[in-house]
Amino acid sequence: MEERGCLTNTKKADLDRFVSSNKEESLSKFTPYFEEAKQTLGRFTQVFQQNDPLLKKSTQLSLYYWLVKNYKETNEILLRNLLEQFEQDREVARKQSNQRSEGEDVEIDNPDLLDYNRLLRSPDDKKKQETMYGILTKRLEEALS
Repeated sequence: MEERGCLTNTKKADLDRFVSSNKEESLSKFTPYFEEAKQTLGRFTQVFQQNDPLLKKSTQLSLYYWLVKNYKETNEILLRNLLEQFEQDREVARKQSNQRSEGEDVEIDNPDLLDYNRLLRSPDDKKKQETMYGILTKRLEEALS
């Protein structure tokens, strides 16, 4: 992600191809990417805690990383609060979806979160990551305004 400057496929084949195509490259080529990642991960520790429940499942890790990276100017506590609220809202959407599948007449409050939950089933696809990231950042932007 750092080298390409965007969300990327993280499927095993893609990662293997990245390693294979760069195995002859010098370490210095990757130093800027390493430094950028180190800076972002340092900020990551300001948003997340050790054994953080938000990181219990690794499926959203790249999205969270990219959010922390791209919202450097946003207060870490605000980012944390957004993500906690986002997860609570996703849980409500999951419950509403389950109720509807059981035949209950329940209105879906946040249909975009149903899409997010569906896309999260295969989070290693770039297009799906971009769509989920768009949903996540839309909520952040709404919270910031």
